[in-house]
Amino acid sequence: MSTSAEPGTAPPAGRPVSGRGTRPAVFAAGAGVGALLVLAALFAAGQHHREVVYRSDEPRAQDDGPRHLLVVLREDPLVGQASYRLYAGRDPSFGYGHFLDLDAGTVERAIAEKGTAIEHAEWTARGVLLRLGTGHELFIPARQYRGGR
Repeated sequence: MSTSAEPGTAPPAGRPVSGRGTRPAVFAAGAGVGALLVLAALFAAGQHHREVVYRSDEPRAQDDGPRHLLVVLREDPLVGQASYRLYAGRDPSFGYGHFLDLDAGTVERAIAEKGTAIEHAEWTARGVLLRLGTGHELFIPARQYRGGR
């Protein structure tokens, strides 16, 4: 018995006449799944966990304005290596201010050896002087983190 329909007769029940009608549907389904996977990967790559590993608050506000803070943030992405950023500003959610990228190996070595990323922060009207756990010193001028919005 032949599985193809005789000319002028209906095809057997449950069997397609040809595969031509299913190809666009399969392609569309595959493209949709692929697009969802790409979006999920982009979302995951953009997600990260933030942890404050050091914080120093300005002892008093300069010029009767808001107090500033200095923070070292460890950012752990879902994919990739942890990174460290230094933040100086007045926004406690770190949405606006002055950021500097720090070398992850240097910060981790300082934490391992000294137990802290920053040994000392000295706030002055001119800016803030930092002494890292590795002995390096860094000065951030006040104009970099004061003012703004």
